Parts: sequence; structure tokens; C-alpha cells
Amino acid sequence: MCEILHIQGGQCGNQIEAKFWVVICAEHNIDTTGRYHGDSELQLERINIYYNEASCGRFVPRAVLMDLELGTMDSIRSCTYGQIFRPDNFVFDQSRVGNNWAKGHYTEGAELIDYVLDVVRKEAENCDFLQEKRCHIIISISNLTEGPKWHTSSAKLPKLSHFLLRGAKLGPLSYDRGHM
Repeated sequence: MCEILHIQGGQCGNQIEAKFWVVICAEHNIDTTGRYHGDSELQLERINIYYNEASCGRFVPRAVLMDLELGTMDSIRSCTYGQIFRPDNFVFDQSRVGNNWAKGHYTEGAELIDYVLDVVRKEAENCDFLQEKRCHIIISISNLTEGPKWHTSSAKLPKLSHFLLRGAKLGPLSYDRGHM
């Protein structure tokens, strides 16, 4: 069975993925605390595609959430399903980049790249099928054409690609602009 690792970036990417997790939790009968409330053997068999099983029968989404601003992470944490994510998988910067391309690409954003890779590496090591290249990575990033967040995310893609897929090309799967 394949496993999916979600890497969410930027305000739009994180908001889209937050709604995605609400739908996935409903489809898999996972409540707001991460507990399964169903009776389907098939559902339990396939739950590991999106979740890691934690202690006490809780299911935790296999997701890394990143942004340069704390506000986005706070809004995710305070939403209905915000408590099911691993607190260690929230990667953010305390300073505001103020829509400054240089700060997002060369300073604050560049400083987060190694930390993001460490968090992704930790999640990827929990995937059983990563060695067989069957661990799918979903990347959801916003602001692809402008602003510091895109440049931070664009700097991460080649490093994530090299680490996870041994040089295969990674690209954003969702974006909030009609063109790249």
C-alpha cells in the first residue's frame, strides 16, 4: 500500500490542505482528536495511506506544514481539525517578511530550508515504501508568481527532490495563480 506525505507551504497552500484534511478525516471517520469511529475493515486497512498511527489509537496526518509567518500556523492550529497534526511538523519563522522577495529567498526563507528538510526526513523515514519509491509526495504551495513565499518554496523544491526522490523533478500540485 502506498503512503502519502503532504508538504504544505504558504498561506494558500496551508488553507487548501486544511480543508483537504477535513474531507479526508470525514471519509475515514476520524474525529477532531484523531480517533477512528468506524467499523469498516477496508477503511482501517487503507487509513495508513494518509495517517501515522500514534499512541492510544490516535491517527496523525502525515503532513509537514510550513510558512514564513506564524499567523498561518496559528489559524491552522485553531481550526476544527488543527489539533490532529504533530506539533513538531509546524515549521514557521517568527519574523515577518513583509512581502519582500529578498528576505523570503535569501534570509528568513533560506534559514528555514534545512529545518524543513529535517522535519520532512523524519516523516519520510516513517514511510515503509520510500525505499521502493512508492512514497508519494503532495506539495501544496501558494504565491507561485510573486512574493517571498514562492521564492522560499522554489528554493526548497530542488532540495526536497534530491532528498526524497533522488533527483526526480518535484513541482507544486496546487497554486493560487492561473499561470506560473
